[in-house]
Amino acid sequence: MFIEDIVFDSRYFPHCTFSMEREFFRILLKHNPDKKEKLFLVGRMRSFGYCPEKICRLIQKYNRWDGYNNLITKEYIFGLFSVLATGTKISMNTNPVARLTSNQVISNFLAGKPWVVYPPNKNKLAALYYHSVGGHVIPMRRKEKLPAVKWKEYQTIQPTLSQITKWDFSHGIILLGTEKHCFLDIDIKSDKHPDGIENFNESLLDGWYFERTKNGGYHVFGLGNMKSIRAPGVEIKGKGGYIVTYPTEGYKI
Repeated sequence: MFIEDIVFDSRYFPHCTFSMEREFFRILLKHNPDKKEKLFLVGRMRSFGYCPEKICRLIQKYNRWDGYNNLITKEYIFGLFSVLATGTKISMNTNPVARLTSNQVISNFLAGKPWVVYPPNKNKLAALYYHSVGGHVIPMRRKEKLPAVKWKEYQTIQPTLSQITKWDFSHGIILLGTEKHCFLDIDIKSDKHPDGIENFNESLLDGWYFERTKNGGYHVFGLGNMKSIRAPGVEIKGKGGYIVTYPTEGYKI
């Protein structure tokens, strides 16, 4: 069997036998597969390197599952991934939870190298500055700590100077975690952050560039490709993460 988007070639997938291929398409074209069959299908597609979006598109395009228009979403596919990996369904929006204490996460980050920067105090100038020192900088939405542009591609590709010049940074600046830059986000205990850090010793940040956030926390800038991970009150933001940064309103250095 053959579908234009999926080619089981023994040169690339030597573990995929004919019987696996036949079972794969039997489930894909079945009207009402059970949960184990769906797990098998998604697990095989995952093992071939397909992301949730790709799997979602392929199943929607070719399957005949009853009610699939309401069933097959990226969230649903991610949930199947998590069942396969851990035996427990989790949300695709859940960040990795550290099996470390908050102090251990902070110590791991501070064992790396600092990224020392000197941003100007005007948003557009700061955006141009961050671009000049290799940062992946994008604009923030008005009154929301969210990107104002599609940003996934800029995790690996730096926006061009022309884009930085054209974009509106008047509402704020966002820096992306990349393979070269990472950030430590520390929340200080408060009514808004009951799990925040109590009595944080700021002297630990000597030699590091850091900013104070709107809620009294810290953003610490680091060099290197660190995995995103969090513990109560603290989070390392590597590739795939981002922070709002000075001179966005409310952020201080």
